[in-house]
Amino acid sequence: MRRNLLFWIPWVWAAAAPAGEPAAASSLDRAHRALYEKVRPSIVGIRARGTLGDVAGSGVLLDDQGLILTSSAVVGRGAERIQVYLSGPRQVPARLVGVRPEDECALIRIDPCGLPPIARGDSGAVVVGQRVYAIGNAENALIHDDQAAMSVGIVSGLYGLRDGRMGSTYTGRVMETTAAVNPGIEGGALVDAEGRLVGLLILNYSPLRWLGTAIPLDTLAPVIEELRREEQASEAAEKPVEAGQIAFLGADFAPDLPAEGGLTIRAVVPGGPAEAAGLAPGDRVLEIAGTVVRTQAELLAAVRRHAPGALVWMKVDVGGAVREIKVTLGGIKP
Repeated sequence: MRRNLLFWIPWVWAAAAPAGEPAAASSLDRAHRALYEKVRPSIVGIRARGTLGDVAGSGVLLDDQGLILTSSAVVGRGAERIQVYLSGPRQVPARLVGVRPEDECALIRIDPCGLPPIARGDSGAVVVGQRVYAIGNAENALIHDDQAAMSVGIVSGLYGLRDGRMGSTYTGRVMETTAAVNPGIEGGALVDAEGRLVGLLILNYSPLRWLGTAIPLDTLAPVIEELRREEQASEAAEKPVEAGQIAFLGADFAPDLPAEGGLTIRAVVPGGPAEAAGLAPGDRVLEIAGTVVRTQAELLAAVRRHAPGALVWMKVDVGGAVREIKVTLGGIKP
């Protein structure tokens, strides 16, 4: 009787499975495969020439204009010959946008490739026990076989790391996962059950736990935006300046003068130098290139001491915090 039961149960499974589906496949198996198919086009392999030779790792496509997030352990300062391996397979060159080693964050850019960018999740809502997936170029699986390596696990801890290991420079709050994190996957994606990016995979770990970790996306978001603003400012500086132009900031200021000093931005010119530097209405400009500005005449004079295309540092009150912001001045006909 027991033997008949053993043979009969698999027959029932096979009869119930959809056409083309393995007999023992479950709804969870199908969910895993659906997630892989959704996320895979947004994951890339990367190879770059660094100071110590060639390095390979992973990256995540952030937008439809070819912006890619990766680890500074993969693409560091001064990296050359950056090659990106896309689903297809396709191999394309990339240029460095910016690097923040202290945050283990690097951005590179390729020409628009037609592949979908990854959806972004809320890493602040991630909890211990939540199912997550690690996906990337572990052991060069993507570069050699056009197949991203993916594993499933849970978030097993939320804590801080104090020291760097395995070439990882990041210290700070991480999400620990039981999903496999192997060499080559650094710079890859930790995604939630909906395929949304919640963390950047790194090789750092706690020696008390020996499990993989990822930097929360919410931690990296302001770093990503800062690097993008610097890219925009750099592009503005490279634009040719017509003869006879004078420098301009591209911001309009409120006529009322704050008691605390400085000038309050009322509006910024779309695509202008101020907007490219991240300035916004409500920000209060205190200094330009070391010159304190108290009136619009003083601000105008401070700007026009410089040539169009000049790079200047401004001291700005942003929401009560004074920041040093780098601005590339534009050019305009007088």
